[in-house]
Amino acid sequence: MSDKREVMNYRRVPARPYNMGKVPKKKRSVGGILFGVAAAVLSVTFLIMLFSGIGILRESSTWYDYHADEEDLIRDYTYGNYAKLFEDAYSDAGADREYTETELALHAAAEYYEAATMARAFEAAGDQAHAAACRQRMAELPGKMGEFADCAEKIDEVVFGE
Repeated sequence: MSDKREVMNYRRVPARPYNMGKVPKKKRSVGGILFGVAAAVLSVTFLIMLFSGIGILRESSTWYDYHADEEDLIRDYTYGNYAKLFEDAYSDAGADREYTETELALHAAAEYYEAATMARAFEAAGDQAHAAACRQRMAELPGKMGEFADCAEKIDEVVFGE
């Protein structure tokens, strides 16, 4: 028996790799293609959601800058939308703003609507003391409404059905 063994030297590197000139082609599987398409679709969806979220945040951070102007109040009065007139008048209220005579008259109409609805609610609840106070406020406000004083009759029709 011969004890001749071949010992490999792992430090020795061939002078030239076997397939140096050939570049292996990458095989594309169906799963890899589907994964790439899914990643692209999710990336585009993420970007769309990101930009729309930024737009929503920008819009919601400037909500306090909006105030109803005279045209909005006149439109609410013209269409008989007194609840919206009330909402716009109170969202518009600010200490640092100067109002025109028309706006002040429409604010008085909005206060009249508030007093009328509160009087109706107190009467329905049986609280005559608070209802009388609201009726007193309703009696004071038509003088402040100016050219919109006819609004008081329309509000009475809407709220009380009179």
